[in-house]
Amino acid sequence: MFVVHGGTSYATPAGTSNWLADGFAEALESEAMILQDLPFDAFTARAARPAFPSTFTFADALSRVETRTRLEPLGGSDRARVAAWAEEVYRHFAHFGLEPDRVRTSIDQLVYRSARIRHLDAEFARVLDRVQPSTIYMQTAAYGDRASMISIAHRRGIGVAELQHGWIGPCHAAYNFGAAMRSPELNAGLPDTLLTFGEFWSEAVRFPGATVAIGKPHLDARSSEAEPVSARENLVLVASSVYEREQLTEIVRRLRDALPEGWNVLFRPHPSELATVADLYSELLAEDRVILDRDRDVYASLGRVRAVVGFASTVLYEALAFGCQVAAIDSPLADLYIEDRLFGERIGDGGSVVRAAERFAGADRAVPAGGTPLEDIWKPGAAENLVAFSGRQQARRQGRTS
Repeated sequence: MFVVHGGTSYATPAGTSNWLADGFAEALESEAMILQDLPFDAFTARAARPAFPSTFTFADALSRVETRTRLEPLGGSDRARVAAWAEEVYRHFAHFGLEPDRVRTSIDQLVYRSARIRHLDAEFARVLDRVQPSTIYMQTAAYGDRASMISIAHRRGIGVAELQHGWIGPCHAAYNFGAAMRSPELNAGLPDTLLTFGEFWSEAVRFPGATVAIGKPHLDARSSEAEPVSARENLVLVASSVYEREQLTEIVRRLRDALPEGWNVLFRPHPSELATVADLYSELLAEDRVILDRDRDVYASLGRVRAVVGFASTVLYEALAFGCQVAAIDSPLADLYIEDRLFGERIGDGGSVVRAAERFAGADRAVPAGGTPLEDIWKPGAAENLVAFSGRQQARRQGRTS
């Protein structure tokens, strides 16, 4: 059973496909079902309905949870205990100058979530009574907000695995834990296994459970469909990440000027900038050889271009799978999210931009720098890898129950 939010989706002729789960669920065929938080019903248009037939919504249950939480909040003593615990945590961070109103809002949210847990647990237990899965593949399982649901599954002998959905690394708080999380009480609320895009990601985190490199089926399919780099347009994609817009604008101009005649820059706004991109970047988009990328599908864009530039994004890593040259813009953000051994010299000043432009124009296909094989970043055969993992999980469960 795949337990997902439902927002990681894209349009297909058969309906809305979830790129995180559908490729895996299709490989498991009749053995799989998807339970998503987002609602849909018989009146939802076909184009907006999930493409995978055995997809169900948890939205009605979540609506009941919210109603019961409002009607049955925490009792006075429990509310005071949760609030006192949170206040003590914040006391240790007082030297950061936290805003009192924001602290109080977060404590109120914690009290509400604490009241919500027992109602959510009851609804989720009811699902498990009906479905009785051998393994649950849960989105963002390590974040903590689904810990009680994971504990219920563990008490029933159900394995829980999380599918990597984006960038993870040493500074990601949801995937790096100290020794305390190995204690039985805390470990019960964590997934048993983190299924990563490749060994590169597995080695980058400190996770108390197992890490298994699986891959990403949507990336497998789309990158294999892309034209060879040598057949693509002379385009360099610059991806915005809503960070240092003035610096990004200057990088676009420098890069455009450094590229050979006949090369253009394809500027891709962040999804949150789409509605206002004409105002945010009006001067930049009015310049020659700067083209606005209007395609909502980033993989379609990666399949068009020869190189990609950005501050810090999973897109930079995905671009390698499409054979693109990649350069990261030097910034404090890159210090946290970028592996220089993969992308080489960061760009910022005029000289580094010129060297990047020369590299982009002079190569037909990227090879990750530093000797890291592409297969370590994006393990091929993701769907088949998941089927094999699922078979091992079922065999273990049958061995425990026989």
